[in-house]
Amino acid sequence: MKRVRILLADDHAIVRDGLQALLHSRPGYQVVGQADTGQEAIALAGKLRPDVIIMDIHMPGMDGIEAVRTIRSFSLKTRIIMLSMYSDPLYVRQALRLGANGYLLKQAAAAGLLEAVDCVLSGKKYLSPELETDAEILSGISHLTPREQETLKYIARGLKGKEIASALGVSVNTAKSYRTRLMNKLGLHDIASLTRFALEHDLT
Repeated sequence: MKRVRILLADDHAIVRDGLQALLHSRPGYQVVGQADTGQEAIALAGKLRPDVIIMDIHMPGMDGIEAVRTIRSFSLKTRIIMLSMYSDPLYVRQALRLGANGYLLKQAAAAGLLEAVDCVLSGKKYLSPELETDAEILSGISHLTPREQETLKYIARGLKGKEIASALGVSVNTAKSYRTRLMNKLGLHDIASLTRFALEHDLT
């Protein structure tokens, strides 16, 4: 039986201990490291190269979201499950867009942890059942107005601020406001990420 090597990252030892007990109830699952900050999670991810990381979103210093971004810069194979108390779709979309493979609510961890690990190891995305439908959260498109979708298309085509404003028939400031709303709704923070999102969803 192939062992599944797992890294836990949460700033509460009692949470890590509970997760470890659950994981060790499954033959072959082994917790190989524990971190209580985002920085430590990054360091251990680089050193241990685990198969799965289960990471809290809110930790002292660097949070889990930023840690995911950094880990993805050097490790594409490791599966990452975000652990959070928050079910806000903005948190979920941001985590998934930055490279997380799953999003597990803390209040559902006891019942859903093993299923979440199994799911991401099989190559699928995992969301706690209490969250919105997979399609709505994973795409984010349903939250965009027609104007925002148009703006996204022009961004993906390489148009700049004035060019986008001209194409939309609005002022430069209005075009900038559309771009800002896009970033906030999708949890993306730069033009490259918006362009990648548009290409992934055929919005060009």
